[in-house]
Amino acid sequence: MPLMRAGLLLCVLGVATGCASAPAPAAAPPQRPCPHSDRPRLSNRGSALHARLVPAGATALELCRYRGLNPPGGFGRLILSRRVTNAGTVRSLAKGLDALPRVPSGAFDCPADDGSQVLAIFGYPRRDPVTIRVKMRGCQVVTNGVITRWATTAAGERLVGRLSRLTAG
Repeated sequence: MPLMRAGLLLCVLGVATGCASAPAPAAAPPQRPCPHSDRPRLSNRGSALHARLVPAGATALELCRYRGLNPPGGFGRLILSRRVTNAGTVRSLAKGLDALPRVPSGAFDCPADDGSQVLAIFGYPRRDPVTIRVKMRGCQVVTNGVITRWATTAAGERLVGRLSRLTAG
């Protein structure tokens, strides 16, 4: 019995050879915290950003909601952050963002744009996080800094509504 305990102890300590090792737990994806202001320049990197608004493989999401002009308390200030780790929700939001239509060429007037927005920071296990800026009102422009889409379609309105509910305070 003492020999069995010693062997188990050596195996647990990783000293003995031939011990079955348990797989290492998956590391949480790197995450950027929400900036205090909505003004930071999007500093996403990687060639995948030219092909998709949200590159594949995201496993977590940090949602950062910022004030627009109308609510009291300071334009552009962070009012709420929420971490989303449910894989289905992360995939669904990424897919919904990628499905938004490209902004057509031309000039547009967006009088209802009050400046309110959400930064959606997608976390990945093997790449830098990707930040998506979503304007919540007006023309509802969505960008990763390379590709620009808009959420003025019915599907886009539902997506913006979902982001609004997820970041409601």
